[in-house]
Amino acid sequence: MTKDELLNIITQGESLHTELKSNFNVEAMESITAFANAEGGKVLIGVSNKGKIIGVDINEESIQQWVNEIKSKTEPSILVDAERYEIEGKTVVVLSVPEYPVKPISLQDRFYKRIGNSNHLLSATEIANLSMLSLQVSWDSFPALGKTLEDLDIETIERFIENVGAKGRLNLTGKTWVDKLRKLKLINGDAPTNAAYLLFGKDNIGYNVHLGQFKTPSMIIDDKMLTCNLFNAVEETQRFLISHIKVAYEITGKTTQRTEIFEYPLPALREIVLNTIIHRDYTSPMDIQIKVFDKKITFFSPGELYGKQTIEALQTDDYQAYTRNKLIAEAFYLTGDIEKYGTGYTRIRSEIASYPTMKFEFEEKPSAWLVTMSYEEQKTDENGELATEHATNLSQLVTSLPVQVKTLIININKQQLSFEELKHATELATKHATFSRQYFSKVYLRPAIKMGLIEMLFPDNQRHPNQKYLLTERGKEVLDTLLNQTSLTENQKKRSKKQSNLTENEKKQSKKQSQMTENEEKRSHEFPSTIVKKVYEAIKENRKAKYSWLSENLGVSESTIRRSIFELKQLGYINADRSKVNGEWQLLK
Repeated sequence: MTKDELLNIITQGESLHTELKSNFNVEAMESITAFANAEGGKVLIGVSNKGKIIGVDINEESIQQWVNEIKSKTEPSILVDAERYEIEGKTVVVLSVPEYPVKPISLQDRFYKRIGNSNHLLSATEIANLSMLSLQVSWDSFPALGKTLEDLDIETIERFIENVGAKGRLNLTGKTWVDKLRKLKLINGDAPTNAAYLLFGKDNIGYNVHLGQFKTPSMIIDDKMLTCNLFNAVEETQRFLISHIKVAYEITGKTTQRTEIFEYPLPALREIVLNTIIHRDYTSPMDIQIKVFDKKITFFSPGELYGKQTIEALQTDDYQAYTRNKLIAEAFYLTGDIEKYGTGYTRIRSEIASYPTMKFEFEEKPSAWLVTMSYEEQKTDENGELATEHATNLSQLVTSLPVQVKTLIININKQQLSFEELKHATELATKHATFSRQYFSKVYLRPAIKMGLIEMLFPDNQRHPNQKYLLTERGKEVLDTLLNQTSLTENQKKRSKKQSNLTENEKKQSKKQSQMTENEEKRSHEFPSTIVKKVYEAIKENRKAKYSWLSENLGVSESTIRRSIFELKQLGYINADRSKVNGEWQLLK
């Protein structure tokens, strides 16, 4: 280093890589240790912290004593490079140290790290993280204390292995699930790792996800605590968020097409949920906290930025990824939930680009990471415009519906009807003698389906022999609103309550052909979602249905089918898999 380069460093002042000291003392050695635990740096002896050259009275023997003192008081020992400069007739000594490959380094049993232009005393957690980062291992790779393979949920493991195979990112071989998890280093010997227990643990794994909806910071509207394994926590968190955010409905009047505009882009929400759960610090006792406010959602995750990651880097689209929980991240990568090479924040920014006033912000808190999504005006136009005149609440939606669609919804009520049954019920509700099939489909049925109010039991196979039509959740809300509006006459209400004025014989025939039995209807309330119910109904119709067939006919991914099968098994509706004897599902109820 030349004198001009040294003067330039002095002029720039203290920084991440530079410390100015009037004399050699303990604080100077603290800075040397902090630099070695970070990115390396220089301590300039003989310069005040304001950049004034003071100089030191020293000889070569004294400099060597400094070098030896640093070496003897640090563990592992630090060897500094000492250079002497004469500037303006005064002596300045530069002590340089590179980033050490083996960390952390202590000074008399105390650990420091350079952050910004100051030295930071490390906590026990930070010391452990720095050590694992140095050794290129992660906490989740160590055996789970006091846990055995009996503490793992086999259903979740089997679903994971199936998803890995379906995604095709790794050919996971092995005779048993234990062999396969060993290949992924999720089992060490005969003991589950921390990662395995977090991913597949039964019941309460000891790490909570606290979900809440707030009207104000102190007024809680809804509250939920998740204690399940991480795969289930991701799905349950996403389900909670979707059920607690608003949806705008765009009806332009040009067509009967209705567009649903979610308050937040769902792919962005899922990406943040995954980041929050996968990358949290599991050595911290704090809970993940996700809070839904009006026009804002916050995600609080234990653990500051890991490794050399910075906020400035995350604000760009070419940041380097540093993974705290390597095995957990690898598992979610293999199932296709995340990309391996740190593109999550880039994808989030891409998703919110069409939301004009949406903000995506993040900041470090003491021992935590806080992400906030917020907006000033809700997006209500699919083209990204804030066209609030096109937005409509439920009441406005009902008012804008064509009378034919209203009639259809009232007459289907909350049943499952075939095309002919629905057509006949609608004919009875009107005073038409009969509808042509084409007319009924064009004027009544298709508009209701396009607007998301009615759906088909087999959406990908319109000519399915057992095709049924039923109200969506939004359709049910519209039905309830129609029944409560004063514009409906009492006769209309009675007709709807009596299942569209069907005769007793017609009702019996309809129940026999398309409706569930009384016991089945009672059990239907146990289904956690519409898709789970659809999977059950499809399996009833086709006992030899394979995952691929169910996926194709119901129009959802195989992963969704497998999750639904698992939930049906938990509810006691079917067995764990198709029978190996005759290739058919066994219905338990």
